[in-house]
Amino acid sequence: MEIFNRLHRKNSRSCLRLSGFDEAQLIPVPPIDRVFFSSGDLNLVLGSRDIQPHPDKLGASYQFVGPCLSDRRETADFELPSKTDGPLVYISLGTVFNAAADFYACCAEGLASFPGTVILSTGHRIPPT
Repeated sequence: MEIFNRLHRKNSRSCLRLSGFDEAQLIPVPPIDRVFFSSGDLNLVLGSRDIQPHPDKLGASYQFVGPCLSDRRETADFELPSKTDGPLVYISLGTVFNAAADFYACCAEGLASFPGTVILSTGHRIPPT
């Protein structure tokens, strides 16, 4: 965990410096486990209870509110198929950590002979092929 804490502090400081802040203006960066693995009196979960592993183990302070969606400035020339031949597999890494070209290439290679439809949602960081 310590390596993640060091990287988190280093990256946070670098981002702030690029934004015009100097060291005197920085507040201490909490350890990464306090950022991602802490809870409070009310915890909003931006996902669905239906896909949360063991939601019953989360206390009453966890409220599933669903995703925060906003109007998108960009558009995509893609429509989900209304009907597919065979099963449908949808693969997405979300919007933050999706610059994983090797992961998507591995998925495409591994599912090349899949008897259905595969949709890889790659975001704008991976050029279309």
